[in-house]
Amino acid sequence: MSSPNVEFFEIGSSIRKPGKYFEFNTRLAVRTLPGNLQRVLMMTPILPTGTAQHLQIVDIYSDEQAATLFGRGSLGHLMARAAIKSNPYLSLQMIGSRGNQTQIAATGKITLTGPATAAGEVKATINGTDVTAAVSDADTAQAIATALAAAITAKSSLPVTASAQAAVVTLTAKQPGTAGNAITVVSSATATGVTATVADMAGGSSTITEPAGAAAATGNVTITGPATGNGTLSVYIGDTRLDVAVASGDTVDVITTGLMAAVAASPDLPVTVTSAQGVLTFTARTKGGDGNDISLRAITGAAGTTVAVTAMAGGSGNYDLAPVLAAAFAGGHNIVVSPYNDQPSLTTLRSHLTNVSGPLEQRGAIGVAGWKKSLSSAITLAESLNEGRITLGWHNGSVKLPCEIAASYAAVIASEEDPARPLNTLAMDALDVTAMENWPGRTEQENALHNGVTPFEIGPGDKVQIVRAITTYTRNAEGVDDVALLDLTTIRTLDYVRKSCRERISLRFPRDKLSTRTPPKVESELLDVLLKLEELEIVENVMANRADLIAEKDSQDANRLNARIPADVVNGLHVFAGRIDLYL
Repeated sequence: MSSPNVEFFEIGSSIRKPGKYFEFNTRLAVRTLPGNLQRVLMMTPILPTGTAQHLQIVDIYSDEQAATLFGRGSLGHLMARAAIKSNPYLSLQMIGSRGNQTQIAATGKITLTGPATAAGEVKATINGTDVTAAVSDADTAQAIATALAAAITAKSSLPVTASAQAAVVTLTAKQPGTAGNAITVVSSATATGVTATVADMAGGSSTITEPAGAAAATGNVTITGPATGNGTLSVYIGDTRLDVAVASGDTVDVITTGLMAAVAASPDLPVTVTSAQGVLTFTARTKGGDGNDISLRAITGAAGTTVAVTAMAGGSGNYDLAPVLAAAFAGGHNIVVSPYNDQPSLTTLRSHLTNVSGPLEQRGAIGVAGWKKSLSSAITLAESLNEGRITLGWHNGSVKLPCEIAASYAAVIASEEDPARPLNTLAMDALDVTAMENWPGRTEQENALHNGVTPFEIGPGDKVQIVRAITTYTRNAEGVDDVALLDLTTIRTLDYVRKSCRERISLRFPRDKLSTRTPPKVESELLDVLLKLEELEIVENVMANRADLIAEKDSQDANRLNARIPADVVNGLHVFAGRIDLYL
């Protein structure tokens, strides 16, 4: 207890021994706003050559580390390389999946004999916890088994469930997988005529398989010859160019052998290659739809030779992101990057973002995906998502994979810790300068920005830049156009305002009483937070909206305090318009 204006938390009021007593109160120490370090999580399949554990989050400091963990040439390797090149100081974590995990629960048995010839009990000790069932004279083995199974079931803290069939109690581990095999079971009976025999827990397993229908994309480069002149034959895989010197008289076999050697000397490529009768077949290292987006091109400058390319195709069976996101649910990441850009995968990401960012979990996050195909297909995808926490970066005609586009875009978003500052013109150094015919014109950019797609453009110095970072949210639940969450800065600002208010209340009122004096104290602290946010130009018009700041007791819960916090977020300066009047 305390005096009216001085409150103690450690020094009691019942002290009688003379002395001078002091305690420390650190609740008032922090008077600033919290930091806003952006922690990024990237998801990726793991190649057989990767050493990473299934569904284990790891800190990533270099693309070489990612190559070791997820496999050289894997999506994770390429994403880490793109992200770190775009933002060398990125706080990056990655989580890999080896496929779909199937777990079988361990089972064990207690076999009973009877009938009982005297009263007593039967006991089962499961992981050190005793469970007993009373046995009456003349009880059959089946009746005893039924009673024991009921007693086990009634003890909900046990790691097993129980069922009885005839004279056998079957125990099944509640947690599927190999852990159930370690559950210990001992059983005995004190009733005469009754015996209990235990079959140890076993059969618990965990297997990981590839998604149903998983297939790697393939593409071909067909070469004809022989060469009748000297020159160079080049194959482009993504943005990597492989050159082979061709001499007059070289046969197709000589040329393909040279190309095979060039591919072998470039282990970071996302493909492997085989050769047969002048046809080079490239196979994506990672199974799934992303392999279809691997750019494959070829040209020849040697007379007498020709090259023909069959684009990468046939990749299918993307890994399910749901278990990956479930494993990272409590991670507290601010930016989550999808390796895929198909609607089912991004819908799964949308559900994850909704759950972790809601008012109960309060770990605000955004999702990032990349796109390289037509604007119309990007708009279709954005409309299907319509999510204020997902942004879709469009780099038209890029030779990079969508996951690399997403990784580079996310890394640049993370570089800006001020949530209200626009990302316009920020460069993504890892992305390629596309052919001029693929550069989106003004009309295409406007169309993208009106339909939930973030366009990129080639700026001065051949830098790939963000035009304006927006979300895929364009319409409300009734289908009416809604710009509330148009800019990515809006949801990032709201997340930061919530974080600032929440941390201040947690620091100042960790275990306070709720009296009539409490609401004004809370209002004062919230006002201080808002004013500090205004100083940093994150919110504005705080005093103009002061009357809307309210803290009041709940009408139904006597232990609850409610607050209304006006947040007039600062908008970005995206458009300037001026009229020049001519005077003669």
